[in-house]
Amino acid sequence: MQDAAPDTLLHQAKKAKGGFYLNPYVGLQYPLCNRMKVLLSVGYDLQELKRRKEYRDNNVTVHFKEELSHHSLSIKAGVIF
Repeated sequence: MQDAAPDTLLHQAKKAKGGFYLNPYVGLQYPLCNRMKVLLSVGYDLQELKRRKEYRDNNVTVHFKEELSHHSLSIKAGVIF
């Protein structure tokens, strides 16, 4: 029995028709001493993607729709010196 060729990430990326991506954030910069500053930001990520995928081997071929929806919060901190 022969296995199907793997569906590589590059091949999958070519099949994607695009999606929606939003990444707003707010931040502040606080001076500590002469030239040092502390940076702090909070953000929200939203990514939605819909695409058709296919799995194929010697016995079966399956077509399906994949829907991805990622929501996440991020906190970033840094120091400038």
